[in-house]
Parts: sequence; C-alpha cells; structure tokens
Amino acid sequence: MLISDHLSLRAMSPRQGRNETALASGLLVQQQLTLDYEQPASPSPARRALTDEQERAAANRHGSLLLAAGAGSGKTSVLVERFVRAVREDGVAPGRILAITFTERAAGELRQRVRSRMLELGEREAARETEAANVCTFHSFCARLLRIHPLQAGVEPGFEILEEGIATRLRILAFGDALGDFLAGERQRAVDLVAAYGADPLSTMVLGAYAQLRSQGQARPRLPTEPRQRSLNLSDADVDALVACELTDELLERFGVRYGERKRARAALDFDDLELSARALLQAHADVRESWAERFQLLMVDELQDSNPRQLQVLAALDRDNLFTVGDELQSIYGFRHADVGLFRERRERLARDAASLELTRNFRSLPPILGSVKRIFSERMGERFTALTPARSVREGSWPVDEPLVELLLCDKRGWEQLPGDEDLAGLAQATPWRQAEAALLAERIAGLIASGGARAGEVVVLLRALGDMPVYESALRRRGLPTLAGVGGFWSHQQIGDLLAWLRALANPLDELALYATLASPLVGLSSDALVLLARVVRERGHGRGVWQAMLEYSAELDALLPPADRERVVAFRELFAAERAAARPHPASELLRRVIRASGYDAHVLSLGWGERRLANVHKLIGMARRFEAREGRDLRAFLDHVAHLEAALAGREAEAPVDAPQSRGPDARPEAVRLMSIHAAKGLEFPVVCVADLGREVNLRVPDLLFDEPSGRLGLRLRRLGDPEAVSALAYEQLRDERRVAQEEEEDRVLYVACTRAENRLLLSGAVAFERWPAIRPGVAPIAWMAPALVPDVPTLTASGHPPAEALTVDLGGGLTVRCMFRSSGAVA
Repeated sequence: MLISDHLSLRAMSPRQGRNETALASGLLVQQQLTLDYEQPASPSPARRALTDEQERAAANRHGSLLLAAGAGSGKTSVLVERFVRAVREDGVAPGRILAITFTERAAGELRQRVRSRMLELGEREAARETEAANVCTFHSFCARLLRIHPLQAGVEPGFEILEEGIATRLRILAFGDALGDFLAGERQRAVDLVAAYGADPLSTMVLGAYAQLRSQGQARPRLPTEPRQRSLNLSDADVDALVACELTDELLERFGVRYGERKRARAALDFDDLELSARALLQAHADVRESWAERFQLLMVDELQDSNPRQLQVLAALDRDNLFTVGDELQSIYGFRHADVGLFRERRERLARDAASLELTRNFRSLPPILGSVKRIFSERMGERFTALTPARSVREGSWPVDEPLVELLLCDKRGWEQLPGDEDLAGLAQATPWRQAEAALLAERIAGLIASGGARAGEVVVLLRALGDMPVYESALRRRGLPTLAGVGGFWSHQQIGDLLAWLRALANPLDELALYATLASPLVGLSSDALVLLARVVRERGHGRGVWQAMLEYSAELDALLPPADRERVVAFRELFAAERAAARPHPASELLRRVIRASGYDAHVLSLGWGERRLANVHKLIGMARRFEAREGRDLRAFLDHVAHLEAALAGREAEAPVDAPQSRGPDARPEAVRLMSIHAAKGLEFPVVCVADLGREVNLRVPDLLFDEPSGRLGLRLRRLGDPEAVSALAYEQLRDERRVAQEEEEDRVLYVACTRAENRLLLSGAVAFERWPAIRPGVAPIAWMAPALVPDVPTLTASGHPPAEALTVDLGGGLTVRCMFRSSGAVA
C-alpha cells in the first residue's frame, strides 16, 4: 500500500544539473537530512564566552591536537572560534584554512557561523573572504583537487561525479558483465560456485567486499591471500573454502575491471574514486602534495570518528603538524559504511601521550535528569569507554514542571495482542506485528497526553526509530490521536504523489501492468471512484477474456460507459483519450516530459497544492521530474530504462532518499518549528536536537547477521561460510568463526552507540518506548532487544514488576536519587481486554 502524507524536513539540497550534486546527495545522503527550522541563530557576543574546556581547545592552535567532544558540548563553537582567532590573532587568511566536515549541511552551518562571528567582531573583509573559504566535505575537497590536477591524477578534466543511484545501477550491470566473463568456457568450478551460492547472493558478497576494500584504500580490490593459513593443517572444508575464495577473488577482480570500464566510458568517477584518486595524486606527485600542504596553515576535521582509512591517508599527505581533529567515539555510528572508530581511538591515544588530546564533557543541550538517565543506561554497558557528561543547564531554569519526571519508560507486553483484532486502539493501524501496533498506540497516547496538558507542543516532539520499515505504524498511531505528523527521512519513495506518477509511467510503458493501471485510475490523475473501479473489474472479468484492463476499456467502452455514473463516465472518457495519445507519444518524448504532460492535462499540480503541506509535496513531484531529466541526459530517452533505474534506486536507497527541500515561509522566521510530531531515523537525527525525544521500537531485536565472506586485511585473515552443491548446510571454514564473532561484537557496540546518539538528542524530556515479554523478561545476550537491558538500567525492579503478567495499571514513578525520577507506564493485552 502506498503511504501518503510523508513530508520533508530536509533543509538543504544540492543545486540541480551539476556534477557536484552527487557530493551532497549520494553516499552521504542520510547524514545530510536536516530540518528546515534548524538553522543556527547568530549568537550574541555575550554567549561567545567559552568554558575552560572550550577555551583550551580554541587557544591551542599550534601543533596537532585531538578534541574528544561529547554530545551537546559545543564543538561547533570551538571550531568557529579557532577559525576566527586564527584569522584575527595569527594573521592566517581565511583561504589558508581547510575545514572538513561530514556533510554539506554541516559545512554550510560552519561557514555561516564563522561569517556571522566575523561580522559581529567588525571584520567585514574577513567575513567576505569566508564566503569562499575551504569549508567542505572530504568528497568535495577531493573533487576540487582532481579538477585542478586532472592530468597528474589520470582523470578526465570534465569528469562526471556519479550520483549513488546511477553508480548502483552501473555496479549491478558491471557484475553481470563480470559474471558472464567468469562463467565463459569450460569452467566447472566456477559454475559450481555460482550454483552453490546463487547469482544474487554472490553479487552481494562481491560488491560488499569491493566496497570494504576500497574504503581501506585499495584502488583495485583483492582478497587477502592468507599465506599463513596455507601452511596450517587444513581440513577438507578449509581446502574447499580456499578454492572458493580464489574463485571469488577472481570474480572480484573481473568486477572491478568491468566497473572501471563502464565508468571510463562515461568519463565518470564514483565517490570512492574521488578519495582514492586524490590520495594517489598526493602520494605520487611530491610537487602537488607539497604545494597543497603549504597552502593550508591550519587543517580542521570534524566527525573524525566516522572516517575511513583512505580519508586519513589524504589527511596524512597534507598534515604538517597542523591538524586539529574533533570527534566522539560514543557517536560513531557509520560502521555499516566502513567507518572505522578504531582510527579515532588510535589517534587519541597517540596524541594523548604528547598531551595533545583534550576533552569537552560539559553538555549544554540536556537537562540533568536526562544526562543522569543516559549515565545509568550506558555507563555499565559501555564500560571504560563511556564518558559521563556534566550538565550545564538546570531544571529550574526553564518553564517545565520541576517536580515532574522528565524521563519516562513506556513498556508494552509482547504477548496476547493477536487475540484482540477488534481493539479500538489498534484498529486501523498500518499492518505490522500486533505487539508493535500496541506499543505504537501506547506511545501515541502518551504524546497526545503530553501535548494536551501543555507539557510540549507537537512541533517540539520527535519520534526516533532505528529502522524505518515500521515508521507508518507509529505515524498512523499518532494520527489516530489527532496529531499532525512529518516524516523527516525516507519518505520520498513512499509519497503518494511519487507513487501516482510512477504508476502512470509504468502503465504507459506496459498497459498489461494491471497493478499500475488500476493505481493510475484510482489516483487523482484520473480519480475514479471505488464503485467505478469495481464495475470496471467486473467488465474485464466477464467480457475481457484475457485481453487486459486497457484493451477491455477500449473494446467495451460503450457498455462500460453505460454502467458508470456521469462523473466517473466523464473521467473514463478523458482517460481513454489522454492515455491513448500519451502511449503514442511515449517513444519520442522523455520521461520528464511525459510527467509534465500528464500533470498539465490532469491539473495534478493544483490537486497537490490543495493538500496539507502542498508546497512540500509539489517539491517532491518536481524532484522526480528532475531525476528523470538527469537520467535522460546521461542515459538517453528510454522510458523502460528509467523505470528500471527507479527500481534500483528504490531498492538501494529505500529509507535513505531525501525528500525535496521547501523554504520555510518568511513569516515564520528561520527558527520556526512546524507544528507537527516528527518521525525520523536515529542516523538522520545525528547532529540535531529536540525538546522532546521519544526513542521508539526498542523491542526490536538487533540484527547481527554477517556476510558469508569475511576478511581482515591488516592481519590477512579470511573466512567463508562454505556452501556446496547438494549440501543444504553451510560450513564455517578458515577463520570464519573468529572473524564472525569479532564482527558481531563490533556491530553490537555500534548499536549501543546508535541508541546513545538517540538519547542525547533530548533537551527537556526523554521517552523510551518498547515491547517486551512481561512474564519472562529476556536474558541479556547478543542481539537481544535493547529494551531488555535499557529498562532495568533505569528501573531495576521492572523485570519483577512484570513477571506476574499483571504490572501496575497506573503509571509508576520511581525516585532513583540525585534528582532523577522515572515514570514507568505498562500496557498489556489483559489490561486492555
């Protein structure tokens, strides 16, 4: 079912039609999502006073330095002050400072805040120079480097930067090319490998290894050769696994060659190529390296905990003992994109030996009870790596009730909800696991109560989710409580408007696609009533004789028209004329023009604007047209190819494709908050803050699945889950079990950090919501749902209170001392029944 009413909260978008578009919308797309009201206000001089911690970091501008900046500790203020003081006090020109951030949004914010600070201090000339300052992402810096030195770098001077969707499509095509080469000739072992694993799983294995090895700095990825393992006493499975790895390595090499050919054919580079080529340029050409290193008197890099080895290799080429790095290992949450938190840890430990590592631990974001709850939840879980944050705010400074718990725990029983299909609270929610529906209903009830009591406004509340697949469940529950909602990430492909227009194109491409045709007829593009659709289906069933919906509409038009009421008859006649004409025009016209034509003919733009947040919805329509236009510019006018491309994008970027931006109305001001409850992924919320944070779906078990192929390049270890023809059971071979266990530990640690990031987004209130089996509280084990350990960390008696299956019916307030009280709410099917 298509999901309507997902609305964008993204504030920034790359300019259309330029190669650099990919820098802001591809590999880093999820991190670039933000809210159109999160623009930083220009701070007053009085607010520029730094804490002692911040002052030490801002004042120490000579030599390399690492700053471990805890959540909400004002690291951007330090970056701004270091930049400004380097210009004003050290005589450094703004153009001789290189500041690298993780996203284009962060780069724009830093540049604007530096400029505002310069103006505040009366430095107008420096403020103007800041407009062109080197404040950028790794990718955009590398792209600039390559465009200035294309010949030395061995790239086309006007190279195209592949958007991630196009790059994904090229990789899939390249793997098909490589697989054909791999299987050519009499190659029984190669055939057996493909048959044992399957082409799609093998593709996942090879493309995953390719991406991991490229992130580690390999321009032409190859698997470790494992010379040590060859000298050991190997079992039969190990011997077979080595053979399979050799074949996989050959396929990996063939894929790299074919993918490179497809990129060269279009003079294009993907995001990995930008960094790999820039690193190679700097390492191979001393004159280029030295000139660029001398160009920058000060290097500053933010979010170091989310960097990868090749990025640090680029920095190493420029570093003249002038590198200032900022990060927080507790907020390292991009391991799935091959970021390596170990690089941050290693640099911190090394610089600490030279007293060149500082900390920011004073938190300006969250009230003391929230930081107290964060400490209780994560200190034991994270052990010695956890750093407690000191609150800079006081509960009594605000307008919220000081005697009311600001931290809440909402617990829902996982059992018994299947027996309540008619429950009023659950009826009508999006299809999902019954207990998740029940949890969503409980959370929505609490949010509605909080808003009704004046504890918060709708626009101050955010619901954060680890996975976006069940976002519609929580959104539906909120709307049933009468609350407007905004989905801040992942909504583009699930927008009703995008679904309507893609259904139209699919129907044009293939009128036998009855799902697309019925979707078009039901959409506002045509607007048939439900009764009309039933009548049409009956005519097709009784008279069509396998001809299909479109053919039946043509051949039995008179009979169908006679059955329909006047309004539907008029719509069907108009549709037949328009669809027939557009079918004839489909071949010569590009998809972007076909979209514009149907929008004009149907008045669809006026319909979209008439809906709630219509401007935002229409912006997404224009974004789809722009995507089609860019595809046509690169691939030609091929409607089916564009629809295949869209299918690749939906599969590869589902939940991560940013919605189109819409400027906030000027009357609302730059800091205006839309009066709606927001829903977004935890990853999209990183770097943002909200008055009320609800971390939901904590009853979801952690996904600790690992690939069939594992390796560790530094140690040369290789492991394979070996699959053989005729054997249904896979066998762990070589170093697979050891590597699997290490990978799972790393994954679980990252999942803990994801939750830490979620909790530390909260300013004034924190709600933790999840479902758990009340009668048998889960034991702590790898992969257990987070609520199993988070809830007892806050309220130790929770497992005992729920063991009877009849927990307290009323909310329970627990005083944990030190000013921290927690409100606990329980919901079970028995209580509802």
